Amino acid sequence: MSAEKEEYHKKLEITQQVEDMIDFAKPFLMQFPRTEKYVFAAAIEQEMYTLLRLCVAAECGYKFKTTIQEIDVSQKTLRRYIRLAHTRHVLPLNHYNSWSKKLRDIGKMVGGLINAVNQPAQHRG
Repeated sequence: MSAEKEEYHKKLEITQQVEDMIDFAKPFLMQFPRTEKYVFAAAIEQEMYTLLRLCVAAECGYKFKTTIQEIDVSQKTLRRYIRLAHTRHVLPLNHYNSWSKKLRDIGKMVGGLINAVNQPAQHRG
């Protein structure tokens, strides 16, 4: 498989991972207390959908490097939100651990794409 096809396959994997994370996290967000649900849970959900939108934009290939950087920022922001939810005691430890693991896996994929984009052209293939 060529380097370009591998890179495209990685992008599809990231999108699938983000979709799986959204499906995984939706029940947790519904369990937030009412005082946190309409603002904080909504902000987390919005950030997840922003991450998904950026993954789709990266698949299209428009401004790929910039979009990958935005995905990285969005993923790190979402990680902070999750940590904050845990410290506010609205997200139990086991949910926090499993959600963080999914975010870590997404972060590793994004890091691999950033490294691939930043490599000089002669070393890619």
